[in-house]
Amino acid sequence: MILPYFKGSGLLSGCSLRTNSITSRYISKISTFGYDTITSKRLYSIQKTQEEAYNEQTKNRKIQDVVLTLCGISALSFLIWWVYWPHHTFPTHIAKILRKGLREEMNKEKPNYLKALEYYNQALKLCDENDMNRLANEYTGIEIKIGEMMELLNIQNDANKLYLNMLERFTEAINTENTLSDDERSALIKKDLQILVKVKENTEGIQVSKFFFLLHLLMAQKELIRRLELAENKKGNTNDVGQFVSDMILKLSNLDWLSITEREAREIWNLFGEELIVAREIYTDYSLEQKDYTTAINLKLTNIQWMHNAGIHPSKILLAQANLASILYLQMEQFEAQIYALTKNANQSQNSNQNETLENIVKSRDICLELAENYYNSIIRVIPFDANSKNTTLEQIDITTAQALTLSIYGLGVVNLQKNNQTMAKQYLDQSLCLAKDMNFDSLSSEIERELSKIASR
Repeated sequence: MILPYFKGSGLLSGCSLRTNSITSRYISKISTFGYDTITSKRLYSIQKTQEEAYNEQTKNRKIQDVVLTLCGISALSFLIWWVYWPHHTFPTHIAKILRKGLREEMNKEKPNYLKALEYYNQALKLCDENDMNRLANEYTGIEIKIGEMMELLNIQNDANKLYLNMLERFTEAINTENTLSDDERSALIKKDLQILVKVKENTEGIQVSKFFFLLHLLMAQKELIRRLELAENKKGNTNDVGQFVSDMILKLSNLDWLSITEREAREIWNLFGEELIVAREIYTDYSLEQKDYTTAINLKLTNIQWMHNAGIHPSKILLAQANLASILYLQMEQFEAQIYALTKNANQSQNSNQNETLENIVKSRDICLELAENYYNSIIRVIPFDANSKNTTLEQIDITTAQALTLSIYGLGVVNLQKNNQTMAKQYLDQSLCLAKDMNFDSLSSEIERELSKIASR
């Protein structure tokens, strides 16, 4: 199904620590088993291509409402601030070297990233000689610049080693009591999640295991709960790890247990809530890659609730709901494949247990298809959409909402193909084609046209 998240998403491909952060790609495959509709893998890549096309067309204008912006102040902005602001805390001799590195990096005629890397490495070495705190923003800011220069020089392995070393250092500090103040711990977790996403993007899942990723998510979620409990003057008490994780999810999803004001809870969420949600979207992607759709659905449902709690813009929540519908469709496909396999072998061996299993799978398949359809419809109902005046519609909504709308209408077209309702399928596909063309989603447009040609040839 269509996964507009940052592969990624509702929100799924990475986070850049540079100024031009690209976290919105995280946040986005409809096919039917046994039918000649669009294959899941091909459609899974459509959204990424669509968003790349859109980003290319809009690179010279301001992008508003970026989906779950992860990176905050970039390392470059950070260095400019600390190096050139009169009250920076860098010693003069280190600031002088950093200025040289910035000049080499920012040279408009011919940036010299190798020379910039040499200066940044030299500055970091001097920081070590001065016994600078290795968790300080100044120190980690230089490290991030070193990593970025390595990426620009295509030495990804060295960059990833640097980032992983930073993550190890952050984890040790966060998990050591009385090492950090509350504000310092929250800031470090925020940075930890940013770099975690960065490493995942660079390695494409090769070096960062699902378990490693989960450990960092749990660490962030635990801190969020701790801060909420501090504000509430409560403290949880459980030695059961499984129960703790379960309680953690429930507490973060439903804030009714808090007597603090919504604004106070929102302030705590805003410490690193967006980074946590995007990192969880990547963890959802792990589940999708392993075809563990049940886990992916649970993660997505929780994330949507957390997005509400964190005050994420409604358009991002709509896109996340479109993603959820997409995953439900994938789950339906998986059930469809199981039904096909059981039915194929029905004549070879049949018993009451197999019949009961088949009936349960059929029910589950139908429920997933119905839920996917309901989510798509719920998105369309809340967006002011006039099928006869698409231009007026697109003028009234932002690009993220337009994406959620287009994907939902397209999704309904494929759902109706699955239900063998070709008339309704054609209607939805026609509407989504108009919207896709208007937004210059060429790859999606070509797929829709291919589906429409199939309907016409039947």
